[in-house]
Amino acid sequence: MLADAEEEVAAGNSRPSSKEIVSVALKVGRRTELKKLTATQPLASTIAELCEEFGLDPNMDKYSLQLVVSEEDESHNRYLCEDSRSLIRDGCIIALVHSPQQEVSRDPLTCHLQPSPTKDC
Repeated sequence: MLADAEEEVAAGNSRPSSKEIVSVALKVGRRTELKKLTATQPLASTIAELCEEFGLDPNMDKYSLQLVVSEEDESHNRYLCEDSRSLIRDGCIIALVHSPQQEVSRDPLTCHLQPSPTKDC
């Protein structure tokens, strides 16, 4: 995230260019905040930093980022992966959500009875 970019400069590494910094609305639970993210940073690192910032379990495998396409119908939202990270652009809404693996392990029977809410990479 942006704070890490500033630390990299202090450590002698180059700062991400303005093209690599994106401003997004980040939803975590019921909270929504404006965040600046480094678009080229691995998603696993971004998720780990967000978990730490929001006091969540540091086990990154429990969480994923989702592009919010429709707040009314979550079935249109899309899990983000390294292959789809280019969808993260200025002004988009990103949600920190439970990972697909976490959702399946919570209630396997329910997952099999309901249509898949999102496309996973």
